[in-house]
Amino acid sequence: MDKIINIDGREVKLKVNGGTLRKYRRMFGRDPLADITNLKIDEETMSMEVVDFVYNFAYLMASTANPDIIDQDEWLESFDLFPVADIAPVVVELVSLCLVSNVESKKKALEIKGQ
Repeated sequence: MDKIINIDGREVKLKVNGGTLRKYRRMFGRDPLADITNLKIDEETMSMEVVDFVYNFAYLMASTANPDIIDQDEWLESFDLFPVADIAPVVVELVSLCLVSNVESKKKALEIKGQ
């Protein structure tokens, strides 16, 4: 799944796939599920953990969509403004897609077959 967002007047493609959560763990040495679970996005009291989460996942998804993006610091520094509060909901939405099942429950499938 991919999505194009605007960051500092530039269109940036973000992409998630089957390896996104593993890649996050490998790249940043953190448990992505724990980071997502503990995430509290509040524009007024945004913590450094939230900022790091958004920076890390936005970079990971941008570099997945565009393999020419290699260095995280260079990529982040290429923006004059990186509005974390605006970008966070999109990052969370895309990361959440990695956690959603699209398989019907066996019970529901059996109920439909039995009709």
